[in-house]
Amino acid sequence: FRSTETEGLMFQLDQLSVIQWLADSGIIEHPGVTTAEQAQRWLLTVTGPVTDIFNAPENPITRAVLGLTHSISHRVMKSLAARCGLNVDSLAEFLFPANMAFLIYANTRSEFTLGGLEHVFRYDLRDALEELDAETRCIFDPPCRHSFGGACAACLHVSEVACARFN
Repeated sequence: FRSTETEGLMFQLDQLSVIQWLADSGIIEHPGVTTAEQAQRWLLTVTGPVTDIFNAPENPITRAVLGLTHSISHRVMKSLAARCGLNVDSLAEFLFPANMAFLIYANTRSEFTLGGLEHVFRYDLRDALEELDAETRCIFDPPCRHSFGGACAACLHVSEVACARFN
C-alpha cells in the first residue's frame, strides 16, 4: 500500500430532494419529513450499508440511493474532466451512499498534483454544475434525452479504473 497526495472535491446531495425523488419514483411513500435533520435521520434508519462493490444491495431504498449517488457522481466526473484539463479516466470516485455523498479525485500515480480540480473549484464550479443537466453529446440522442431523462448507460459510463463499482 502506497499513499499519495492528490486533490478532490466532495459533493453531498440534498437529502430532502433525495427523499422527494424516492417518493416521485414510487420507491417509497413520502415520510413527511420537512427538515434536513429529519431527512438525514430518516434515511439513516431506512437504508443499510453497502458492503458489496459488485452487486446491488437487496434493500430497495439502499439500492435506489446508491444508484442515484453513483449516477450523479459519474455525471459530475465527466463535467469536471471537461473543465480541469484531465481526462475522465484520470479522475476517480469514492462513494458515501449512506450520506448521499461522493468524492471525485485526481487518480494520480505520481507525487505531482496538477491543480485542475482546485482551479475548477475556485473559478468554474458553477458552470460545471449547471452543465450537468445540459449534456447534449450523447450518441443515443434524442432517445436518451426523452426516454431516459438524459442519463442512459452511454452518458454515465466511465472506465473501470475511474469507477468505484466497475460500472
